[in-house]
Amino acid sequence: MKKSTLLLWFLLGICTIGKSDPMPATGSVWGYACFGCLTPEYKSSYGYSYRYDYKDTILSNGKTYTKWISLNKKDGDHFTRKESNKLFVYEGGKEILLYDFNLTVKDTFKCQFYMGSKDTSLIMVVKSDSLITMKNGQKRKQLILEDTLSNHLHLHMKWVEGIGEMNFGFFYNQSLFIISDPASVFLCFCDNTGTLYQTIPDISCENVDSIGVAAPITEREDIKCFVANKELNVVSNSDFTLSLFDITGRLLLTTKETKVSLAGFLAGVYYVSIKLQSGEIITKQIVLE
Repeated sequence: MKKSTLLLWFLLGICTIGKSDPMPATGSVWGYACFGCLTPEYKSSYGYSYRYDYKDTILSNGKTYTKWISLNKKDGDHFTRKESNKLFVYEGGKEILLYDFNLTVKDTFKCQFYMGSKDTSLIMVVKSDSLITMKNGQKRKQLILEDTLSNHLHLHMKWVEGIGEMNFGFFYNQSLFIISDPASVFLCFCDNTGTLYQTIPDISCENVDSIGVAAPITEREDIKCFVANKELNVVSNSDFTLSLFDITGRLLLTTKETKVSLAGFLAGVYYVSIKLQSGEIITKQIVLE
């Protein structure tokens, strides 16, 4: 193989993997949804997003931090500092380590967070170290962490470079054990180039704020989807491909059948994506009791 060809493949590899950086790009948006936190029928679903602007600021400890300025008033201001693929946050007059993407499998991490008025810590262990692909083809590092007392708390965290913690939000240290929104889940992430990551089809940063009782995800009167006797039923006049996702966006199954057994599935909220022959995708939410 010629040297020029090898060089081309090397450069393409660099572009695909991208630069390792725990700090999100300017103009980033995180989309979330809360699914019926206070109602067993899960009818109070709504979507919301976090948007920030950034500004360098020198704090009283003499270090330069990036000030996160909330643009939609859903969160307060934060101060972060990155160093060697680590990200620190300065809050309450002290600095704590929020992310460390130098970690690998079996490494431990001291997770510090607020629980009421107390500062609390928990030792996490890295269970998985991998690369995931963004919608633009770029690969970013992903770490799966689990608390060392998982038989008690069952706490799992998923970090992605430049996006942050997927289950509890970028500033997980403030929300790890907040119980007012127990059914909040991460849906999507985008920067100034567009949507880079989605956990549920058809939900992007452009439409996440419209999710709600008055604006269901997708509806068509001629396509029915319901659960009866632990069985998912789809009524449609057109051929389709059905994909079932859990509330975290994990694909559980794909089929073309109109009846799907859900025996053995845990009770909870699921998403059904129905792709028609025309290419149209209908997304519906179901509840398995």
